[in-house]
Amino acid sequence: MGGLLTMLTLAGLAAGLGCGEAPPPPPSAVITVTPETIAEGTQTLLTFDGSKSTPRLTLVPAAPDPDDGELIYSWEFSGGVTDQPLDLGVVQVQVTARGDRPVHARLTVTNRWGGVVSTLHSVPLVPDDPG
Repeated sequence: MGGLLTMLTLAGLAAGLGCGEAPPPPPSAVITVTPETIAEGTQTLLTFDGSKSTPRLTLVPAAPDPDDGELIYSWEFSGGVTDQPLDLGVVQVQVTARGDRPVHARLTVTNRWGGVVSTLHSVPLVPDDPG
């Protein structure tokens, strides 16, 4: 009887797991930054852009579907930044690098279905070229 009860319990658990909804489709999070490096010892204004992010993760580039809705953006910065942007919920932000260490950015993107994904991007220091 114990074996039958175990089998029925396992079958019930397996059936319960199959009844849930599929997870939301994930978006893609893409960061581009201009300039791509920080000159050592020089304050540099960096522009971080998440506009290449998409509501659905695809293996090949595809035009966005207007029915997919807008994305929600959230930025976090660490490393050698002098200040934090006032609005971190926009597609593009600017920070000033101190020039003493790399700057690290995390972009978290949420789509209308509740799918969430984050990506990291580091902007390295390079030796200052006095020219």
